[in-house]
Amino acid sequence: NDNNISLDFEADVGGCKGWFKNTSTVIYHSHQALICIGTTSGGVCVYGNDFQLFKSVNTTCEVKCISAVYPNQLFVVLSDNSLILYSLPQLNIIQQLDSTWIDKSSGNISCVHVDDIAQMPYIYLGTTEGDFYVIHATDTSLRLCDYTLSSAQVGVIDKDMILTDIHICPKDERHIALSYEGPNDDIGSVIIFDLKKKIPFKQYRTPAITSLTWNHTGDFLYAGTRIGELLSITIEKAPSVIYNTRNELIDTEDLPIAIRKILWLGPQVIAQSGCLFILLDNDENTNIKNCIVGLANLTNKPGEMSQVFALPPLINEYILGFRLIPLIPSTESSKSIQFASLSIDSNDN
Repeated sequence: NDNNISLDFEADVGGCKGWFKNTSTVIYHSHQALICIGTTSGGVCVYGNDFQLFKSVNTTCEVKCISAVYPNQLFVVLSDNSLILYSLPQLNIIQQLDSTWIDKSSGNISCVHVDDIAQMPYIYLGTTEGDFYVIHATDTSLRLCDYTLSSAQVGVIDKDMILTDIHICPKDERHIALSYEGPNDDIGSVIIFDLKKKIPFKQYRTPAITSLTWNHTGDFLYAGTRIGELLSITIEKAPSVIYNTRNELIDTEDLPIAIRKILWLGPQVIAQSGCLFILLDNDENTNIKNCIVGLANLTNKPGEMSQVFALPPLINEYILGFRLIPLIPSTESSKSIQFASLSIDSNDN
């Protein structure tokens, strides 16, 4: 760039040997140092340095989501809206809630958020009808809190809005960011909700939002859209576009590429201000230069981002999702940022 600043990144791919061919989702449990896998048949598997453990619960429902709960629990959502809380590393079931726990009018679970930074035992769920639920996970139980809000109570104005992502603000845990996508690409919203007062704090009309995340200080909220725009949002200012996936198109006449997922990685040795990583929709018909892009602030201008990392599409592979693992500064490998928990769909899985 103009400031002659360069950052070195290293991407490692591994761990595929012995994984289930019907893998549906993958996460990394940083507190237990375990890779946790869900399957399309309802099974859950954990991989550690010295062992592999598999637990099968349901042979008809797919594992839709897995979330790490501090310090040694795993929260699992099945495709029929059933919930399971496991203890790690033995994968013992603490409690399972069948699908009747959720009102049918709420639709299906569409997103899950665990406040891992504050290490709080609360799990936030969003649904395809825009509703919002809070679950309390303890050492012995999984309990639905008396904090259920409909999309109207949250402040959603448009109809048919899906709650796509949820993130607690690390700067002020009273505020939680909720993102929505409508039936059309140009219909969406971001709502910063006051959990204490139970009222919307800020609301922004946007294109359809697929994913959002705060930076580590809670001063900036980033949101990815179906039309390929990356939005930067602050409390004081309206959303502004800071990146567009058109930059990654080989043929600029192609339609915009949707942003599938964005994740923030806090300050590292090589990037003191943190990095934002973006997963582009990378199906086999998409003609793109890169499928994952990393952005960082290399100047003193607040909110300004420059591209510092790019992962080209993997041949014959479809990346479904990814996670980031912060590295321990004292290790030699702290000079790199490693991608882990990379969910890949291919002919041989």
